[in-house]
Amino acid sequence: MSATAAAVGQAPDPILEAIERHKAAQASWLACVDRQGELELQLPDGKCRSRITVRGEEIVETDDPRWIEGEREIIRTTGAADDAAIELLSVTPTTMAGLCALIEHAVTSDVDGHMWPEGLVSSDGKTRSWQHLLLENVSEALQTLRQERSV
Repeated sequence: MSATAAAVGQAPDPILEAIERHKAAQASWLACVDRQGELELQLPDGKCRSRITVRGEEIVETDDPRWIEGEREIIRTTGAADDAAIELLSVTPTTMAGLCALIEHAVTSDVDGHMWPEGLVSSDGKTRSWQHLLLENVSEALQTLRQERSV
């Protein structure tokens, strides 16, 4: 479907739903991080020593079970946010409005450079930054939109 057809309501730009999924996933992750920070302040010393990362779990049996579960929830929501970010890099906007929304979201959702996944592998097999992959996606969308306008 052409960008023009999508713009007049025949089909929404798929990037808009992908942006909303990413926003929701990031909000879930931030809420988990906030809860874990509050819990750390509430728990007595020595009750929040367990650490859970993507590489494994170091569980201290005397830790508060809420702490351990919170650590697991952070890893789960981190994965969901990363998956949603990767989707944004692979869904090509089909309208100028969608393209603008993607760029605006990228700018506002990662002000410190660490809110999106790092070390992603591109289609050429090389490790790239999310910014590089975003620019590839933007370039592809712009080329498609330009071709459709000239038809």
